[in-house]
Amino acid sequence: MKRHPLLSLLVVLLLLMACAPAQRYYTPDDEVSPRSRYYGTQQPEPVATPEPAAELTPSTHETTPPDTTLNEIWAPPHSGDFADGGAEGEIWVASYYAHKFHGRTTSNGETFDMYKMTCAHKSLAFGTLLRVTNPDNGNSVVVRVNDRGPFIPGRDIDLSLAAARAIGLVAKGVMEVRVQVIEQ
Repeated sequence: MKRHPLLSLLVVLLLLMACAPAQRYYTPDDEVSPRSRYYGTQQPEPVATPEPAAELTPSTHETTPPDTTLNEIWAPPHSGDFADGGAEGEIWVASYYAHKFHGRTTSNGETFDMYKMTCAHKSLAFGTLLRVTNPDNGNSVVVRVNDRGPFIPGRDIDLSLAAARAIGLVAKGVMEVRVQVIEQ
C-alpha cells in the first residue's frame, strides 16, 4: 500500500482546525463585548468629578470648508456664527465614535484616541473648544474639535467615547445635546 504524505498532512490539518475554537471579532454593534464577560454589562453611573480639560495642541491645518463627498455637500444646519455660544447655546444632534476609529489618523493629522475629550464637526476650526451638555441629566464636558464628521444626515457632532460616556450618551447612541463654543 502506497502512502500519500500530502493527504496525511491535509487530514491532520483539518482535524486541528476542527478542534480550534472559532475566532470571534467584537464590533461596537454587539450586545455583549469581550470586556463585559469580566466586568459585567452594567455601566457605572457618572460621578461628580472635576471636568477634564480638553488638550490644547496647536493645529497643523487651518479651517477647512465643509467636506464634499459623492457630489453632496455636508454642511451643518446651523450658521456657525454663534461665536460666544450664547447663554443657552444651540441644540445639536450628537452621536459618538470609538472602537472602529481608535488609533486611526484624524482629519487634522492626530491619532484618534477614544479615551480623550475630542469630537468631530463638519466645519468648525480644528482646536475649537466646545461645551457639550446633556439636557436630560445636566452632565457636560469640554471637547476639542480634531476631526471632520459625522457624515450621516441629521447629525451635527460626533463625540469620542470618553466624552459620550461622561454625559450619558453611550446608552442612547444618538441624542440632542446643548453646545456652546468656548474658544475658537
